[in-house]
Amino acid sequence: MGRCQPESHCSCHPPWPINTRSPDIVEKALRSDFGKQGVTNVRFFWEKGCDGGSSVVYVTRNHAFGPFGLATSRKEVPKAAAQLLFEVKRGLH
Repeated sequence: MGRCQPESHCSCHPPWPINTRSPDIVEKALRSDFGKQGVTNVRFFWEKGCDGGSSVVYVTRNHAFGPFGLATSRKEVPKAAAQLLFEVKRGLH
């Protein structure tokens, strides 16, 4: 087996380093993830909870997606982006 890469967010590399859970870093990473999906108009609401209970909500045009736990929030970006792009293409926004 080869070595895993931190960018892959495998089980041995969590998606958010413990010391970088600030709103600015979370938003930067999520904006990058949405940008890769072709979405640039998105807002984020982030709530820092205790004991790792932080969460984030994505707001795009007509929808709010979430809340998602911080540990899994990046995995939800493709689904939210696909829904928004589907609505834009169909003129449902």
